[in-house]
Amino acid sequence: MVRLGFYADRIELFRREFGPDNIRIWLYDDLCRDSGQVLEEMCSFLEIDAAPMPDLDRIWENEAGVPRSRLSSVILRARSGILKRPRKLYLKLPRWFAAMCAINFLIRTIKTPAMPDDARSFLLEIYKNDILRLEGILGGI
Repeated sequence: MVRLGFYADRIELFRREFGPDNIRIWLYDDLCRDSGQVLEEMCSFLEIDAAPMPDLDRIWENEAGVPRSRLSSVILRARSGILKRPRKLYLKLPRWFAAMCAINFLIRTIKTPAMPDDARSFLLEIYKNDILRLEGILGGI
């Protein structure tokens, strides 16, 4: 999964394929700080009407969750395709019902655990060169 965190090569590929004037990147921190301004910039870049903009003053954070029970774990693994037989039953349920069940009955939200310092140091060391390349590509946004 670490490889999914490397962005510089992907951005350079898009820039070569589509041209730097056809790509725009916004930072999540900017969206959190001033969502209205960022959304206006996005609409302007895409040349679309900014009038029907949603209210994004509430910033959503990912919640951590764990299965409520062993049965929940089995059902969730079936949902993800890890278990084949229960998956057949799961796929017969309407999507809205399956999602509602997962959110309300199968998963217990927990406080997101803090990243251990050694893991943070390890990841920073792995991504250091990619981060520096990204800063150069993005021009220090």
